[in-house]
Amino acid sequence: MKKSVKECLQEWKVPRHYVGYQYLLDAADLYAQGVPVGWPMLFQIGEKRGRAMFRVRKGLYTVVKYVRATPFGLAWQAAKGHPLQVGELLFYLLEPEGQGDPLGERPANEEG
Repeated sequence: MKKSVKECLQEWKVPRHYVGYQYLLDAADLYAQGVPVGWPMLFQIGEKRGRAMFRVRKGLYTVVKYVRATPFGLAWQAAKGHPLQVGELLFYLLEPEGQGDPLGERPANEEG
C-alpha cells in the first residue's frame, strides 16, 4: 500500500516549518475531494491560505529542492536523468500506484 503524503514527508525528513509542507498536505486533502492534480489545485491552495499563486509554487519548490538531496531524490535523478520537479512530486505523492506513473517514460522535449 502506498504511504500517505505526511508519511513520505516525514520519511524524507522535510522540515515541518517549510510552508510547502503544509501546501502538500492541503493538496492531498483537495485530491481526496476530487480536485485533479494541476493548476486548479494550486489555485485553491492559494485561496485557502490567502497566498498568491507564485507563493504557492515557491513554497512547493522549496520542498522539492530539499527532497532532491534525499536518497529518494538522488535515486529519482539517477533513474530519470533529470532532477525531481514540482509536478512530478505532486503526481508521485497523490496519484494511486500505477496511475500517472511519474517514473514512466517522459516525452522528449522537442526543440524547433
